[in-house]
Amino acid sequence: MKILDAGLTFSGAAPSAGVQEKIDAVVLHHRAGAGDVNSIHAQHLAQGWWGIGYHYYVRKNGEVWRGRPEKYAGSHAGASNGYNLHSIGVCFEGNFEKDTMPDAQLTAGLELLADICSRYEIVELKTHGELAATACPGKNFPLAKFRSRFSEIRAGDVQTGGTQTDYSADAVKWAQESGVLLGTPGGDLRLDEAATRREVLVFLYRALNAEK
Repeated sequence: MKILDAGLTFSGAAPSAGVQEKIDAVVLHHRAGAGDVNSIHAQHLAQGWWGIGYHYYVRKNGEVWRGRPEKYAGSHAGASNGYNLHSIGVCFEGNFEKDTMPDAQLTAGLELLADICSRYEIVELKTHGELAATACPGKNFPLAKFRSRFSEIRAGDVQTGGTQTDYSADAVKWAQESGVLLGTPGGDLRLDEAATRREVLVFLYRALNAEK
């Protein structure tokens, strides 16, 4: 996919938090307004930040703009939870408390998620509101579609880590198609979470009945 670069100039050689410790999460945001990547950058500079706090900005027309370089810690996830040190912050133009996401923007956002996951071992997809006391990215944000795409990626639909496809891809595909693994209402299969005895029994029950 094409990522546009506005040639942003930052305040100093690096942010105070330095480089990221690792990159294993993506955090989704909305801007709660409109405007280009330069306007966010200017706003964050005026707040005394190093520059734009997000690593990517997806506009309503489907353009994807580079923000803060990926290797540097972001300023987007909240100051106290540590996610700025190991995540990619993706901001979407619009206020999804009021708006709905245009198809071009949704397609670009899903492609960007797949691109990030192809280069890093991403294990978490979070919203800003899951990490801090905020409504971001808004009640109308198509989170279920992002969760579903992320589950497909984690199941091995696309390569992760840039080299190998998830070893469990065939098993996960069978479990989904046979109804053994349904996931959450938002489409998250929670593949890296531990299962309770009750859940294991449900999986076995569904599997046995799927074979009949």
